[in-house]
Amino acid sequence: MTTYLIIFIIGTYFFRIIFYFTQMIRINLLINPLSELIRDIQDLNSNLDFEKRIASNIDDQKITDIIRKKPLIDYFLKESYSYFHVSYGSSNLEIYKEIIHVYNQLLGIMNQFHFKIMQSLNPLTTVTFILQLPANLFSLLGIKFSITGKRLFSLIIWLIPLIATIFSEDFRSWLLSLF
Repeated sequence: MTTYLIIFIIGTYFFRIIFYFTQMIRINLLINPLSELIRDIQDLNSNLDFEKRIASNIDDQKITDIIRKKPLIDYFLKESYSYFHVSYGSSNLEIYKEIIHVYNQLLGIMNQFHFKIMQSLNPLTTVTFILQLPANLFSLLGIKFSITGKRLFSLIIWLIPLIATIFSEDFRSWLLSLF
């Protein structure tokens, strides 16, 4: 039993690190084309009016590639309650403004994942995550707990199997007497 618990803790530790790391890679794959497009537009001839620069020199293929990534961008932006409001018929100026907004949002989300990676490197964070797992699972079902309630509920859930193994014969006879 102890061996399984240690394997579970170590597995959870590495899973959380790998999960956050892969999320950062996915966000980075979204940020790179956005930053290239922004850089291309900013490097254009500065003598022209800004709207004319965007209208005449924006690469339609790059915009199409970015719009194709809209579902993935929306997946990450849902954390910040924002969405990528660009479609195939939008003007280049609207697209550029939205790309700037999305770029800044994704940089913020990437910083959050960087913080979560650094936090998950601490083994105590993994132990805390495992201890609060029962209350977190019930939270997914829509049952909300206060901080104290969350800790108390998790403690009770983790104590039930412990008490059941210590008093297995008494527990079994008590259950049989109920039914």
